[in-house]
Amino acid sequence: VALVGRRRAVVAYDDDLELVEVDAGGEVSRRAIPTTGVDFWVDLEGSWTLGTFYAVAERGSDVVVAKYETTTTTSGGDLLWETDIEVDATPTLELRYTSEAGDQEDEELLVCSKHFYARLDADDGNVDYFSETPDLFWPFDERPIVSYDRSTGHLVTAGEGDCRECFFLTALDADDASEVWTLNLTDLLFVPSRDLPEDEDEQNGFDLPDAHVVRHVQAQSFSRILLTTTYQGTRFDEDRYYFFRVFTLRVCDGDGCDCQDDPGWHKRNESHKNCNWVSELREARCDGVRGDDGAPSDEACARTCGTCDPPGSCVDDDSWFVKGQDADRNCAFVALGAKARCKRLGDDDRYAFEACPSACSTCDTLVCDNSADGDGWHKTGDPDKDCGWVGQIKKRCLVKSEDGSFGFQGCPAQCGLCDAEA
Repeated sequence: VALVGRRRAVVAYDDDLELVEVDAGGEVSRRAIPTTGVDFWVDLEGSWTLGTFYAVAERGSDVVVAKYETTTTTSGGDLLWETDIEVDATPTLELRYTSEAGDQEDEELLVCSKHFYARLDADDGNVDYFSETPDLFWPFDERPIVSYDRSTGHLVTAGEGDCRECFFLTALDADDASEVWTLNLTDLLFVPSRDLPEDEDEQNGFDLPDAHVVRHVQAQSFSRILLTTTYQGTRFDEDRYYFFRVFTLRVCDGDGCDCQDDPGWHKRNESHKNCNWVSELREARCDGVRGDDGAPSDEACARTCGTCDPPGSCVDDDSWFVKGQDADRNCAFVALGAKARCKRLGDDDRYAFEACPSACSTCDTLVCDNSADGDGWHKTGDPDKDCGWVGQIKKRCLVKSEDGSFGFQGCPAQCGLCDAEA
């Protein structure tokens, strides 16, 4: 099933496609979608804001990928394009769509199979990348369990390995399916057997055989991954039961762990519209949406909105304070009068503009190189005293230019503010 509107969905039945619509009164109507004939529709992906959907199917030994439009047609849907991919083995397929809702820029379709991986241009169906590398996705012996993370550009796949009761979670670069990282989740997911008591009166538990299977993975936003598994059990002489376990995992690497979305934030008066909701349409929802606490979405959902500070950037030094003054004459004190106080020398012989980049608005100078110094900057009334002159003596970084900017603002490299590794 793929959603293509607020009350509209496309359903695949073996080799048929059907548009199902539900009106405001709950009445259901169905219309067949003309197809070119396939053996079996395997997967669907829809864009409910655009009324289009994508489908992947088997036709003989080939894989067929197609795009349909459902909003401007009297039939169930019109075929916009169809692409055949020749493969050597009967595929197990999953289809993923890279675009955000309503965003058609650089959108691609990702076809994930036990036997190959392909990227298609969603606008015209051209194959941008194809590799017949086997066993890229978990599990190795069944249909891939895979999700696309729009925030990182990774394919996240989960499942059992080639050893009994081994479970893995892997991220692949969607460009070429190269491995980014792999986690062994065996200790987390494995459910050991538990024997029933000999005394029947005490048989109040379940026998839990170690038949534990990963069923679904979903990359929700940046480092948050939802994982669903099942295992079987019996109670007394009754039928077997299936038990579901749902895990929410956070996966981050290095400095990326320091920047996370606020799990408690949501749009004002709408508790279901949280950072996951923001991630579905970032360009619009990261701009101006306020939460119950007044925090804007781009601050509360910093990881989703891509507003995290780069590692090492724009962080005031908590230990810095003005030379000869009390410790409360720190970067916060500088921020209250930055125009005058960024020239203050600190107890460690660093100027405020060096130790307090946030307070002194020098954040944009932290990632630069020697070419960052402007050719036009010079001391007021003396064109010969440019950035080269400033770099000779550190105190000259406090000199002003005719436009009111300080030397440390116009000549960041000469004033030692550039950090090539930031």
